[in-house]
Amino acid sequence: MEGITGVLLLTEEDDFNALASTTLHETLEGAVYRLAPAAGSRGVVAPYTGGEALFGPGLTRPELARQYGEGARVTTSPADGGLPAGHRLLFLVKPDGRLLPVTEGRTPSRDPGDRAVLLSPPA
Repeated sequence: MEGITGVLLLTEEDDFNALASTTLHETLEGAVYRLAPAAGSRGVVAPYTGGEALFGPGLTRPELARQYGEGARVTTSPADGGLPAGHRLLFLVKPDGRLLPVTEGRTPSRDPGDRAVLLSPPA
């Protein structure tokens, strides 16, 4: 898997995301990210594996799906200045095209020229 700089595991199967994360982490030079399973998940593998969980605390796969079902949408805007009220930062897109995800452990710093990928609240 030469040339792959990062993988996003976004399936509805938490155990698949966890196993794929573990397997790919050992074979890729780039980062591997996955959606966080639900808090208190009773999956076979997902609650017990590592790998960087996307989107920060509380925004698990089921929570993301719930919010989307209620009308939240993924949007983009310039990253200069603050985030609009009620929006959650998911990714930054750098001017050179690099995609930097927000994870449970890290929020990338915003610089002039960046685009923010946001989870916008229901309209």
